[in-house]
Amino acid sequence: MNADLQKLGRRLVGRWTTEATHPGLPGAIVTGSSEIEWLEGEHFLIYRSGYDHPDIPDSISIIGDTEGLHMHYFDTRGVHRIFKVTATGNGWEMDGSALIRQLVRIARCAVLAAHDLYLRGRGPDDVREGYGGGLRVC
Repeated sequence: MNADLQKLGRRLVGRWTTEATHPGLPGAIVTGSSEIEWLEGEHFLIYRSGYDHPDIPDSISIIGDTEGLHMHYFDTRGVHRIFKVTATGNGWEMDGSALIRQLVRIARCAVLAAHDLYLRGRGPDDVREGYGGGLRVC
C-alpha cells in the first residue's frame, strides 16, 4: 500500500467547509464543502466537492496509486483531468502536467493513425469499427 496515500488519508478524510478564490472571479469568495472518504479496502480516496457559485462546477475525484500517486478529477461540465499528487510535510500538492502528457500522447497517436491511413491511401472515413488496417495503437 502506498505510504503517501495513507498519509493523505489520515490528513484529509472527513467533511470540510471550504472558502476559495478563483482568478476568473476577481473579488469573489467561493464557499462550498468537500467530503473525503476511503473506498472500501483503503486503496483509493473518494473526494467530493460542491460549491455555492454557479460558475464553479461540483466534482468528484478518485485519488490513488495509478502508476504513481494521481488524482482523477471529474466535474459536472463533463471535464476529466489527471493530476500528479505529492504528499508534503504538512499538506499536499497537485500538478496538472500529467494531464498535458496524456493529451500529448493522444495527439501523437492521432497523428500516427492519420499517417498510417495516408500511406494506405485511405481517408478518415475508413476509421470505423471493424477496420483493422494495421493502425498503431498507442
